[in-house]
Amino acid sequence: MRDIITEIWSTAKRNKLRTALTGFAVAWGIFMLIFLLGAGNGLINATEQNSGKFLSNSMVVYGGRTSKAYKGLKEGRSIALNNRDMKTTDESFRANVDKMGASIQQNGVNISVGDNYISTTLSGVYPNEQQINKIEMLHGRYVNDIDNSNSRKVLVLSEDQAKELMPGHIEDLIGRYDYSWYGSWTYSST
Repeated sequence: MRDIITEIWSTAKRNKLRTALTGFAVAWGIFMLIFLLGAGNGLINATEQNSGKFLSNSMVVYGGRTSKAYKGLKEGRSIALNNRDMKTTDESFRANVDKMGASIQQNGVNISVGDNYISTTLSGVYPNEQQINKIEMLHGRYVNDIDNSNSRKVLVLSEDQAKELMPGHIEDLIGRYDYSWYGSWTYSST
């Protein structure tokens, strides 16, 4: 054993550059292996965390533009989904669809409280949006069926939006009826 160690030491002393480059290559290989394994695990964790925010058996359907002409209609025409499409889906695929919801959005909506304001996208949603997108409410409540049937104006804000509107006193937004919004307030963690 002593002879082997002596031979390795004498060879390393005679070939210093080769020994240093070999050591560097081995160290670099170990570093890259650790880095790539860490990046792979990070990607897996991010994907699992992101997919955990939605129901695993849910899907989103959007309108769009047609890619082919059909019965004399040109290609590239706009398709917008409406309540009739929801009713047709509910009637035709009742065995395959547990629940359905819809949303409509309006960009550039300004919401203000005193001198503080935010410009955001306002989304009108069905109450089951909370279950589909797994929205965690920090304070207040989410939109419910009574709100929809009575056309109540209920606003759910993200925590960041609430902090921007009422720095330090975000709980004061709950139940507030403000004329700049004309509705009551609540906020969530999304």
